Amino acid sequence: MIKLGVNLVEAEFKGVKSTIGLNIDTGVSIRKNVVEAKIDGFGIKVGKEVGISTPIGEVSVDLGKLFDF
Repeated sequence: MIKLGVNLVEAEFKGVKSTIGLNIDTGVSIRKNVVEAKIDGFGIKVGKEVGISTPIGEVSVDLGKLFDF
């Protein structure tokens, strides 16, 4: 994954994460229980954590934290 950007605001509450900023991340990342793919800031996360990304922000939910797995 190639990451380039700046986050202006980040927040997390009980596994729900939100980020506002500018980024143009590109690539594929495979981490423990999560696969993430992005092209020019647009992307998705699938697995224990699910979410969507755009060049101006990101929203994701960590199902393990949300449901205390």
